[in-house]
Amino acid sequence: MGKHRSTQQHDVDLPLPVPDGLDPGYATLARLMGISMTTLITTEARPGDQVVIIGAGPVGHLAAHLFRIGAYQV
Repeated sequence: MGKHRSTQQHDVDLPLPVPDGLDPGYATLARLMGISMTTLITTEARPGDQVVIIGAGPVGHLAAHLFRIGAYQV
């Protein structure tokens, strides 16, 4: 949950453990989806509105999927 950089270092009580049985790769995707979910919560756009996703990296790709699932025109 730190700033953008190649590595992160935090106090041991800050990171959340990955639940037993959850693939760490899925846990990483869930964290990235949370970034896009914040936009869904804070945007003035509403389902049915047209939105533009700028960026085709993992966050942009997941944002496009989440907005499409939420009935926005992506």
